[in-house]
Amino acid sequence: NLTLIRQQTLGSTIQRAVPTKNSQPYDLVTDSTGDIWFTERLGHKLGRYNLQYGSFNEFALPPTTPLLWLQGIAVDNQNNVWMTGFVPNKVYLPLIMTAM
Repeated sequence: NLTLIRQQTLGSTIQRAVPTKNSQPYDLVTDSTGDIWFTERLGHKLGRYNLQYGSFNEFALPPTTPLLWLQGIAVDNQNNVWMTGFVPNKVYLPLIMTAM
């Protein structure tokens, strides 16, 4: 199981296990509040780690979304989260989750 690791100071780190086992966190980005957003490539979810509370939230893709390997992620200036997904041997799809 992969973990998120944040280095606070030289020689000091925080390590947290991602809730969904074997989800393969793939890419991450921070939003304007400092939350860390990440894609779960095999978990088919978007994850958020709140630094202030030390808690995770995971968001499953809508049921109508094809089974994707989530990869790239970005946050715009309104804290909308944009992701790209990969369907093997098919197409890349842009996805958006509005500010939460």
